[in-house]
Amino acid sequence: MGDLLTIKLTKNLNEDIRSYCNLNEIDYDNFVKQCLEKGFNIEKYGLLTKEVVLEKPIEIVKEVVIEKPIEIIKEVVIEKPVEIIKEVIIEKEVFIKEEENEIEKQLQETIKNLRQELKNKNDEILQLNENLLQLKKTQEPIKGTYMGSSNLNDNLYK
Repeated sequence: MGDLLTIKLTKNLNEDIRSYCNLNEIDYDNFVKQCLEKGFNIEKYGLLTKEVVLEKPIEIVKEVVIEKPIEIIKEVVIEKPVEIIKEVIIEKEVFIKEEENEIEKQLQETIKNLRQELKNKNDEILQLNENLLQLKKTQEPIKGTYMGSSNLNDNLYK
């Protein structure tokens, strides 16, 4: 650790190396150390392989759409009709025409006749019920009284 060396890089070169490391997710310190070793080995020994590996930095552009809801407060006036119920007494003189008066009299006469007919039918029903009761009484066996000296049994119609 005592053998640390500080290298001064230009600002552009430092930014390029950092962006390359960030895009490829590489550790910055290890990458710089490996580059220095490889560069030194090439200078010292030359290119040992005929393959040339070109590394192209891949730049990924991500577009993120962020939607933020915006709350808008509006003051809205709402008009509502209000019903007010008022009782108003209206006094009017009503004149009944003679035709309406005549129709009213006819209706009253009809009602009177119908009531009379109903009363007569009810009386007739009551009379028929009484007659029916009397007929039922006559259809029952009549108990007779016999003289004590007769030979008929007293229990004959009992």
